[in-house]
Amino acid sequence: MTKRFLVAAALALLLPGVPAQVRPAAPSNPPRADIAERLAALGPDAARLRYDVHPESGALRRLTGTLGGTLSLVGADAFARSMDFANRFGPLFDVNDAITLEAPRVHSADADGTARWVGLSQSVHGFLLLGHGLWLQFDEQGRGIASHGVISTSGAALP
Repeated sequence: MTKRFLVAAALALLLPGVPAQVRPAAPSNPPRADIAERLAALGPDAARLRYDVHPESGALRRLTGTLGGTLSLVGADAFARSMDFANRFGPLFDVNDAITLEAPRVHSADADGTARWVGLSQSVHGFLLLGHGLWLQFDEQGRGIASHGVISTSGAALP
């Protein structure tokens, strides 16, 4: 017998009321059923996008084009298209008037300078919330092909 087995057996005898397996709590908020309708309201291209929602808040977490489709964004460059994305699709990610997004910043670019990944980080009172914000992926022609977002609504409520 190994030491690990002996320790586990001893703990099982000493602590009979402890459950053998800990399970995560069920999400407090079920995924919103209105995401598909809200995407459809943004136009026929948006209605064909694939999406994934956050398991707890039901907010949009990921948005991708299907079969070579793109996110129909307006603007002459990645900065303008990112701002268009934040304005039109941001509310689906729980971006609201209380949320502050920093100016778009290129995180990855091709050798010719074409932006491939652009992020709009979330901040609270001028401090960045690490890992929070919206990120966009662009193809070689500068078209938006995917996005990912994590917005902290509780962080936005900090005094």
